[in-house]
Amino acid sequence: MLVGETCAETPIQEKRVREVVQSFYDAFNSHGWTHAADYTTDDWNHINPGGGWTRGRTAVLKKLKEVHSTFLRGVSDRIEEMTVRFASADVGSLRWSAG
Repeated sequence: MLVGETCAETPIQEKRVREVVQSFYDAFNSHGWTHAADYTTDDWNHINPGGGWTRGRTAVLKKLKEVHSTFLRGVSDRIEEMTVRFASADVGSLRWSAG
């Protein structure tokens, strides 16, 4: 059993997290990553649907450009559901499904 306080997210924090994820999907659907620095950090960690883990904005963008110029060319996706939770004031977790 876990006992303790939970950090309640504010509507503004949750909205910002949702905007960041939507920005990623907008870039995914346009296959353009020009504005990635607006919604990512230098230490971006990306786990793809197959479980591959790429670390660092430069490496992630290189991988995304590679796959979007090959097997993901012309593919689009949309968010179907998203749940946002905060463990602390500056640590969040989110789960989403796309389809």
